[in-house]
Amino acid sequence: MTTIYKYPIKLDEKRTKFFVELPKGAEVVSATKMRSGSGFIYAIVDSDEQETIEREVYWVGTGWPLDMSKVNSYQFLGTFEEKPNDFQSLIWHVWVEKENINFAEVFSKLLF
Repeated sequence: MTTIYKYPIKLDEKRTKFFVELPKGAEVVSATKMRSGSGFIYAIVDSDEQETIEREVYWVGTGWPLDMSKVNSYQFLGTFEEKPNDFQSLIWHVWVEKENINFAEVFSKLLF
């Protein structure tokens, strides 16, 4: 069955990436921050898919240096604000690694 699932993300000023395990073929559609303070990635998934893959989530704050290899090859998910206190506001920009598709495998399924 096709549905939308959410996956928690943890933003941390000390690192700019982490990995999330998604069902194979998941289409990541957005990232957002909830009022509770938790961040999430939303993906369209086949809930019957048993195989999973690990995909990297990359983020940077405004004014941070960018890893252009990721910016150019990953999918941009969005920008959101985090307010750790009344005096500070952090703006995060989030990308996710695209799933590597094995075209030979896809074509072989189409041909047979």
